[in-house]
Amino acid sequence: MVKKRGRALAKLLCNRRAQITVFIIIGIILLFSSALIFYIRSQIVLAGVEATFRPKIEEVPLEAQPIKIFVEDCMAKTVKQALKQLSLRGGYIDPWDAELSGKAMIVGIEPTESDMITFFPGGNLTVPYWLYHASSNDCKKNCKAGSNRPALYKTAGDNSIESQIDKFVNRHLATCLGGFSQFKEQGFTFQILGEPKTDAHVTDKDVAVLVTYPLSVGRAGRVTDVQKYFTSVPVKLKQVYELASEIVNIEAENAVFETHTMNLISMYSWPSSPSKLPPISDTRFDPGDYMFWTRSDTQRKMESLVLPGGIGQLKVDRTNNFYRNIWFTQDKTGKYIEDPLKTSLTDKMILQPNISSDFSSLNAKFTYLDWWPIYLQLNGGQEVVGPDRLQGAKILAILGINTYRIWYDISYPVMTTIEDPSAFNGEGLQFNFAFEVNIRDNAPLNKTWARFSTITIPQGTQVCNAELRNGGPHTIKTIDAITKEPVYGARVEFIAAGQACFIGITAEVLLNESAVVEKFPVGLGQLQITKRGYQPFTKGFASARNKSKEFTIELFPTKRINATIFVKGLNFDQGQYLLPVAAPYSPVSPKEKAIIMLKRITNDSMSGFSAYVVITGVNTTEIELIPGTYEVQGMMVKEDKNNPTRVPAEDIKIEVPFGKDQEIHFDEQKYDAFPSGGVVFNEETGYIEIPADQLYGSKKVVFFVLRFPPPITHSESLKKAPGLEQVGQVQKFSTLYRTELLPQWIVT
Repeated sequence: MVKKRGRALAKLLCNRRAQITVFIIIGIILLFSSALIFYIRSQIVLAGVEATFRPKIEEVPLEAQPIKIFVEDCMAKTVKQALKQLSLRGGYIDPWDAELSGKAMIVGIEPTESDMITFFPGGNLTVPYWLYHASSNDCKKNCKAGSNRPALYKTAGDNSIESQIDKFVNRHLATCLGGFSQFKEQGFTFQILGEPKTDAHVTDKDVAVLVTYPLSVGRAGRVTDVQKYFTSVPVKLKQVYELASEIVNIEAENAVFETHTMNLISMYSWPSSPSKLPPISDTRFDPGDYMFWTRSDTQRKMESLVLPGGIGQLKVDRTNNFYRNIWFTQDKTGKYIEDPLKTSLTDKMILQPNISSDFSSLNAKFTYLDWWPIYLQLNGGQEVVGPDRLQGAKILAILGINTYRIWYDISYPVMTTIEDPSAFNGEGLQFNFAFEVNIRDNAPLNKTWARFSTITIPQGTQVCNAELRNGGPHTIKTIDAITKEPVYGARVEFIAAGQACFIGITAEVLLNESAVVEKFPVGLGQLQITKRGYQPFTKGFASARNKSKEFTIELFPTKRINATIFVKGLNFDQGQYLLPVAAPYSPVSPKEKAIIMLKRITNDSMSGFSAYVVITGVNTTEIELIPGTYEVQGMMVKEDKNNPTRVPAEDIKIEVPFGKDQEIHFDEQKYDAFPSGGVVFNEETGYIEIPADQLYGSKKVVFFVLRFPPPITHSESLKKAPGLEQVGQVQKFSTLYRTELLPQWIVT
């Protein structure tokens, strides 16, 4: 018998057309191995011992081993792809895919008015905020703090990293397998008995994945059933995630970056000079002379000079790339010596993790990129700031004493990168996430924050044990909410005790009826139903022992509809922006890019949903939508490197009491990409409704954005003309002209 098998395998090796030689060689090695044992214990060990996930896998006959190895190799590749994508995007494989990520997020016009930041201008690499100012930029009291940090373990929710890996593998494993075409050329036959069901576990040392994918494999008259496959990918994701969470905790509790920002402002404003930043506080004896600064020039210096280098100075103690930042200064002889004051300030800015985990193999660094615009206000919104004009200032001016007190309001994003050089057997892993720095009136913005809890390995429960399901049996029917026709192939899950228990896939049970008829775990939980092309459905569900129920669930199909964006132009008349009566609209010009981002406000059984439209020139694209209430963020950007938006140089004269009048010079500003307009529909301006009959009955939707006239002055307070302030006035005019900016639905 052994000789026959050997001859059969040798014959396979001789086939030069075979594309799976490596698997046949493995089969030969396994054939002559005297100790073929597939026994892996499943255990979860806590209290200082490495936590692992190693399931028991059934033994597979020799002739099916190449198939099993091939599937597990595809699993490893698919899991690795998922890990790399989610690591670059703050723990989300695709933040734009609400079904995959479990959460709907959008990018607004400004980085500090968004759920995530865009790494490159116009790019599609977005990094969600793990800590940010969820209220509008002008909020200073009772403001909301937000977080888009995904949970690590699936016991904590549908947007967990483990859950996303499960969904990604379920969705993409078949693509890697390629229909087993290479094996079919060798005479194998396959019958797929069910869809893949993935169970990913993040452990101390790796990411372990078990896939249940029942196959019936036949060859030469012999049929073998294979169901379970296992792989592990060498990456310390738990350790990386733990360090990332601790960094956010340190920032939220101690305002490290806010304090460091104020220290940077102090460093770059001393000694006071018009060429430096405006000072937080200074008193000078300058008879007959004053100093002035402009908000726009201060913002430019913060974005290009102060923050890019200053943010990179912060380090995390006990990491691989930690070192002290030592400042130097020149003494009177020109020799460079250590500046003890500046060095002591940066020593205080070392982030100290207060957990005992070993992070010595990881690198942690912080980045601010100068193309991320910051939010900056000086002294409550003044464009030009100078000496204190409070009571008594005139008397002090007579004496030649000038007092300066500048109040900063600042918000800006910081991207944190944690690197694990040892991941993927030395290939390395880069994990990015963002948080927002917020200062109001020279102090950290107060924000309510609940510390991220210490990460522990989840204890297993028996809630999903199929042998212990005594509720029901229940009948879950699925139909299309619009056509009322049955929906086949919908995945039904019961979520309880922090776990998602797979119940079944809807199939035909009676003529023209699609349902799952199965027993459920006993207790309270949630019923979750998902199907590609339909919006996920979730609602509370109670299952009692031996008591049957029947439900008919309507699933709303996503509608692909043609979409475009048109522009309505504002005029500037006597110091005001006005939209002409019956304002005509025009297409987006070839030098402009218009973006519409929609985020569904979840107030029913359907999960979060987001979509976006990008138009350049006279284009039409397709967008996928479902009915509901939506928040809308729209943006117009003029992009023309050959003919950039220019704001000419300006000189203004400021009258100085009891002194010499001062001349303020504004340099010419040039923008290759300038935000020239947009639209906002949110809680303050009013959401928009997309009714089912309007969506499913239309063939096209037209969105509208405002376009401001090109700016010709640095500030409207300097000249009655369009100014740079228009960038922050989109919401104001979206409220004023809401009716004219609502989308239009075209039936024919």
